Amino acid sequence: MRFLFLLGLTGCSGALVPFTVDSGVEDLAGDTDEVAAVEDTDDPSALLRLNEVVSTNDRSYEDPETGEFPDWVELSVVGLDAVDLTGWTLSDSGTEAPLDGLVVPGASFVVLSADDGAADGPLHLPFKLSSSAEVVTLRAPGGVFVDAVMWSADGMGPYGPQQVDESLARQADDGWDHDGSPTPGAAND
Repeated sequence: MRFLFLLGLTGCSGALVPFTVDSGVEDLAGDTDEVAAVEDTDDPSALLRLNEVVSTNDRSYEDPETGEFPDWVELSVVGLDAVDLTGWTLSDSGTEAPLDGLVVPGASFVVLSADDGAADGPLHLPFKLSSSAEVVTLRAPGGVFVDAVMWSADGMGPYGPQQVDESLARQADDGWDHDGSPTPGAAND
Protein backbone atom coordinates (compact mmCIF):
# COMPACT_ATOMS: atom_id res chain seq x y z
CA MET A 1 0.00 0.00 0.00
CA ARG A 2 1.27 3.49 -0.78
CA PHE A 3 0.68 6.42 1.52
CA LEU A 4 0.87 9.84 -0.09
CA PHE A 5 1.39 12.98 1.93
CA LEU A 6 0.45 16.09 -0.04
CA LEU A 7 1.71 19.13 1.80
CA GLY A 8 0.21 22.55 1.19
CA LEU A 9 -1.44 21.73 -2.13
CA THR A 10 -4.89 23.27 -2.42
CA GLY A 11 -7.57 20.95 -3.76
CA CYS A 12 -5.59 17.73 -3.24
CA SER A 13 -6.53 14.80 -1.10
CA GLY A 14 -4.21 12.19 0.31
CA ALA A 15 -4.33 9.46 2.88
CA LEU A 16 -4.54 10.10 6.62
CA VAL A 17 -2.08 7.69 8.16
CA PRO A 18 -2.08 7.05 11.92
CA PHE A 19 1.53 7.34 13.00
CA THR A 20 3.16 5.95 16.11
CA VAL A 21 6.81 5.32 16.83
CA ASP A 22 6.43 1.57 16.21
CA SER A 23 4.08 1.87 13.18
CA GLY A 24 6.80 1.08 10.65
CA VAL A 25 6.11 4.33 8.76
CA GLU A 26 9.38 6.02 7.93
CA ASP A 27 9.85 9.64 6.81
CA LEU A 28 11.73 9.18 3.56
CA ALA A 29 11.66 12.88 2.69
CA GLY A 30 13.69 14.18 5.63
CA ASP A 31 13.48 17.95 6.05
CA THR A 32 12.12 18.63 2.57
CA ASP A 33 8.61 19.03 1.17
CA GLU A 34 9.12 16.04 -1.12
CA VAL A 35 6.49 13.28 -1.22
CA ALA A 36 7.29 10.36 1.07
CA ALA A 37 5.97 6.92 0.17
CA VAL A 38 5.95 3.59 1.97
CA GLU A 39 5.06 0.45 0.08
CA ASP A 40 3.61 -2.84 1.23
CA THR A 41 4.05 -5.12 -1.80
CA ASP A 42 1.50 -7.61 -0.42
CA ASP A 43 -1.28 -5.12 -1.17
CA PRO A 44 -2.83 -5.86 -4.61
CA SER A 45 -3.58 -2.16 -5.13
CA ALA A 46 0.18 -1.61 -5.53
CA LEU A 47 -0.04 -3.53 -8.82
CA LEU A 48 -2.03 -0.86 -10.70
CA ARG A 49 -1.00 2.78 -11.12
CA LEU A 50 -1.36 5.87 -13.23
CA ASN A 51 1.23 5.88 -16.01
CA GLU A 52 0.56 8.78 -18.38
CA VAL A 53 -1.93 11.64 -18.80
CA VAL A 54 -2.66 13.97 -21.73
CA SER A 55 -5.03 16.88 -21.11
CA THR A 56 -4.90 18.51 -24.57
CA ASN A 57 -4.85 15.84 -27.25
CA ASP A 58 -4.67 16.91 -30.88
CA ARG A 59 -2.98 13.87 -32.46
CA SER A 60 -1.24 11.79 -29.75
CA TYR A 61 -4.09 9.25 -29.38
CA GLU A 62 -7.07 8.44 -31.61
CA ASP A 63 -9.85 6.66 -29.76
CA PRO A 64 -10.44 3.43 -31.73
CA GLU A 65 -14.15 3.41 -30.78
CA THR A 66 -15.04 6.99 -31.75
CA GLY A 67 -12.27 8.11 -34.13
CA GLU A 68 -11.90 11.27 -32.04
CA PHE A 69 -8.83 12.66 -30.25
CA PRO A 70 -9.89 12.99 -26.58
CA ASP A 71 -7.93 13.80 -23.43
CA TRP A 72 -6.69 10.50 -22.02
CA VAL A 73 -5.40 8.72 -18.93
CA GLU A 74 -3.26 5.59 -19.10
CA LEU A 75 -3.18 2.97 -16.34
CA SER A 76 -0.42 0.41 -16.00
CA VAL A 77 -0.66 -3.08 -14.50
CA VAL A 78 2.77 -3.68 -13.04
CA GLY A 79 2.33 -7.31 -12.05
CA LEU A 80 1.81 -10.38 -14.22
CA ASP A 81 -1.75 -11.04 -13.05
CA ALA A 82 -4.81 -9.42 -14.58
CA VAL A 83 -6.57 -6.79 -12.44
CA ASP A 84 -10.37 -6.63 -12.27
CA LEU A 85 -11.24 -2.94 -11.86
CA THR A 86 -14.64 -3.57 -10.28
CA GLY A 87 -14.89 -1.15 -7.36
CA TRP A 88 -11.93 0.96 -8.53
CA THR A 89 -12.43 4.67 -9.33
CA LEU A 90 -10.58 7.35 -11.23
CA SER A 91 -11.31 11.00 -10.57
CA ASP A 92 -10.35 14.40 -11.80
CA SER A 93 -10.62 17.45 -9.56
CA GLY A 94 -14.40 17.14 -9.33
CA THR A 95 -15.84 13.92 -10.78
CA GLU A 96 -15.34 10.32 -9.63
CA ALA A 97 -15.70 7.64 -12.32
CA PRO A 98 -16.23 3.95 -11.51
CA LEU A 99 -14.02 1.62 -13.56
CA ASP A 100 -16.41 -1.34 -13.27
CA GLY A 101 -16.52 -3.66 -16.26
CA LEU A 102 -12.82 -3.53 -17.03
CA VAL A 103 -10.32 -6.35 -16.56
CA VAL A 104 -6.79 -5.32 -17.52
CA PRO A 105 -4.31 -8.09 -18.46
CA GLY A 106 -1.12 -8.37 -16.44
CA ALA A 107 1.96 -6.38 -17.45
CA SER A 108 -0.07 -4.17 -19.77
CA PHE A 109 -1.54 -0.71 -20.24
CA VAL A 110 -5.09 0.55 -20.73
CA VAL A 111 -5.96 3.97 -22.17
CA LEU A 112 -9.13 5.63 -20.91
CA SER A 113 -10.67 8.46 -22.93
CA ALA A 114 -11.41 11.49 -20.76
CA ASP A 115 -14.09 12.68 -23.17
CA ASP A 116 -17.16 13.19 -20.98
CA GLY A 117 -18.54 10.15 -22.81
CA ALA A 118 -19.18 7.53 -20.12
CA ALA A 119 -22.24 6.38 -22.09
CA ASP A 120 -19.82 5.22 -24.83
CA GLY A 121 -18.57 2.34 -22.66
CA PRO A 122 -16.13 1.41 -19.89
CA LEU A 123 -13.10 2.91 -21.68
CA HIS A 124 -14.70 6.39 -21.52
CA LEU A 125 -14.67 8.68 -18.49
CA PRO A 126 -17.45 11.10 -17.50
CA PHE A 127 -15.08 14.09 -17.47
CA LYS A 128 -12.53 15.98 -19.53
CA LEU A 129 -9.16 17.16 -18.22
CA SER A 130 -8.03 20.74 -17.78
CA SER A 131 -4.63 21.56 -19.30
CA SER A 132 -4.00 24.35 -16.79
CA ALA A 133 -4.74 22.62 -13.47
CA GLU A 134 -5.96 19.17 -12.47
CA VAL A 135 -5.60 16.36 -9.96
CA VAL A 136 -6.17 12.82 -11.28
CA THR A 137 -6.60 10.23 -8.52
CA LEU A 138 -6.82 6.43 -8.67
CA ARG A 139 -8.55 4.60 -5.81
CA ALA A 140 -8.97 0.88 -5.12
CA PRO A 141 -12.23 -0.67 -3.86
CA GLY A 142 -13.40 0.90 -0.63
CA GLY A 143 -11.92 4.27 -1.60
CA VAL A 144 -8.35 3.24 -0.74
CA PHE A 145 -5.91 5.78 -2.22
CA VAL A 146 -3.51 4.22 -4.77
CA ASP A 147 -1.99 6.97 -6.91
CA ALA A 148 -2.35 10.59 -8.05
CA VAL A 149 -0.78 13.16 -10.33
CA MET A 150 -1.31 16.92 -10.26
CA TRP A 151 -0.43 19.83 -12.52
CA SER A 152 -1.13 23.51 -12.08
CA ALA A 153 -0.41 26.78 -13.87
CA ASP A 154 -0.34 28.78 -10.63
CA GLY A 155 2.71 27.11 -9.12
CA MET A 156 0.68 25.23 -6.49
CA GLY A 157 1.44 21.84 -8.02
CA PRO A 158 4.72 20.11 -8.76
CA TYR A 159 4.21 20.30 -12.54
CA GLY A 160 3.18 23.19 -14.76
CA PRO A 161 0.35 23.16 -17.31
CA GLN A 162 0.37 20.71 -20.20
CA GLN A 163 0.82 21.81 -23.79
CA VAL A 164 -0.93 20.28 -26.83
CA ASP A 165 0.06 16.61 -27.29
CA GLU A 166 2.39 16.73 -24.30
CA SER A 167 1.92 14.19 -21.53
CA LEU A 168 2.78 13.94 -17.90
CA ALA A 169 4.50 10.57 -17.91
CA ARG A 170 5.73 8.37 -15.08
CA GLN A 171 9.51 8.05 -15.19
CA ALA A 172 11.72 5.07 -14.34
CA ASP A 173 12.42 6.57 -10.88
CA ASP A 174 8.61 6.67 -10.22
CA GLY A 175 8.53 10.46 -10.57
CA TRP A 176 6.65 12.36 -13.26
CA ASP A 177 7.82 14.66 -16.04
CA HIS A 178 6.47 16.43 -19.12
CA ASP A 179 7.02 14.36 -22.27
CA GLY A 180 6.66 15.71 -25.82
CA SER A 181 6.27 12.20 -27.27
CA PRO A 182 3.34 10.47 -25.51
CA THR A 183 3.18 6.66 -25.70
CA PRO A 184 -0.50 5.62 -25.24
CA GLY A 185 -0.82 1.89 -24.62
CA ALA A 186 2.94 1.37 -24.29
CA ALA A 187 5.81 1.88 -21.86
CA ASN A 188 7.03 5.46 -21.48
CA ASP A 189 10.28 6.38 -23.21
